[in-house]
Amino acid sequence: MSKNKPIIKNKSTKRFSAGDDKKHFETKISRTRTSVPDGRKKFKNKFSPKKYNSANRLDFIHNLNSILIILIVLLHSVAAYTLNFSKEFRWDIEGDNIIELFDILAITLDNFVMPILMFIGGYLALGPLLKYGNSRYFTFKFINLFLPALFGYFILNSFPNYLYHVSHEKFSGNFFSYFVQVYIPGFHHMLLNNHVTIHLWFLMLLFTLCSLLVLVNLVNKEFLRENYKSASISYPLLLVFALVTSILCLLISANYAEFGHWKKWLFAITSDPTELPIFIMYFILGIVAYKKKWLQHLKGANQILRATLSIIGIIIEVMAHYEFNFLHLKKLSFEYYLVHNITSIYVLLFLMSLFHTKLNFAKNWLRSLSKNSLIIYVIHFNFVIAMQYILLDVYMPIILKLILVFSVSLIASYLCSEYIVRRLLSRFKYLSS
Repeated sequence: MSKNKPIIKNKSTKRFSAGDDKKHFETKISRTRTSVPDGRKKFKNKFSPKKYNSANRLDFIHNLNSILIILIVLLHSVAAYTLNFSKEFRWDIEGDNIIELFDILAITLDNFVMPILMFIGGYLALGPLLKYGNSRYFTFKFINLFLPALFGYFILNSFPNYLYHVSHEKFSGNFFSYFVQVYIPGFHHMLLNNHVTIHLWFLMLLFTLCSLLVLVNLVNKEFLRENYKSASISYPLLLVFALVTSILCLLISANYAEFGHWKKWLFAITSDPTELPIFIMYFILGIVAYKKKWLQHLKGANQILRATLSIIGIIIEVMAHYEFNFLHLKKLSFEYYLVHNITSIYVLLFLMSLFHTKLNFAKNWLRSLSKNSLIIYVIHFNFVIAMQYILLDVYMPIILKLILVFSVSLIASYLCSEYIVRRLLSRFKYLSS
């Protein structure tokens, strides 16, 4: 019987192991993916991880944008406790409680935060326009930039104005009475005196520049679509940029008094009309950097030099603020604007290279912060002013007040954005993003 029994081969010679089966499956996919005709949905290989090219990733830009929004919350938190930086929404605090270091911090943040945000706005503006077209792009910017700014002008910013008027004994009554009797009837006057726009001018200016970009694309489609060769950062071009921007700022500053009544309307798109050329030029610089792919050539080798020059420029500008009496002097010198622009450029290059080499990744908390950054920017000022008003009569060191105002305002703005505003907006097609 044993002689007639068929010979059974070892099972291991007939079957694949789990690892062999996986390799066979991957080999089969790799051979067939290239033969899939265009137009058919290609099969995704779930075994191999998705590969990224670090040169093409924009995670570092979104991370930098999120950090800059946090710095803006810090700037608005510290501005009320400065001696010479800001007159708007400054509480009556005893002079011996003021820390002069707060002025230096505010001047330093004010030097580079908004110019870099305008640069990022320009860098991220052109790609979606060319991808989605004029009408869809304009609709998206209208809903996500213009409408939040308009809502902030008429609704959100009435609350900080109410607290300011009550604390300075300029109004006695509830918020609804103030809104109906003072804010709405005096809206035009407050707008022309920069009491309405506050921080939301950035959204209105960015919407205006994006709308002009759509207009340029309508007039000449090939102008914006023209391809440029990838090139490294041109420092001579940056120097020319700083010179031209400084000249424009000087011209506006020198003739600011002759602009007439209409100059006050510029407060709808800028906090300081004399600095308007800076924001416009940095937006254009962002578009140039996108076209020439400058950010793909950022290297970390010159970080120490960029950081050193940035610190030197900030020190010079801080000294200039104290020497020239920043609040009262209208006509600043050409040298001051030149130092200001060169410093901002080097801070921009330093932060871009630092984030490109060290923070070019996407963690869950960074993604969440990036998604909520716009809403945080819109609503944070209400929490800042509310916290400052609550702590107004509380006796504690001024540094503790600043820490409380900054931390509570930032956390409250994030939670409100993540769990209330974005969930409400998720029901709408364009607002959900």
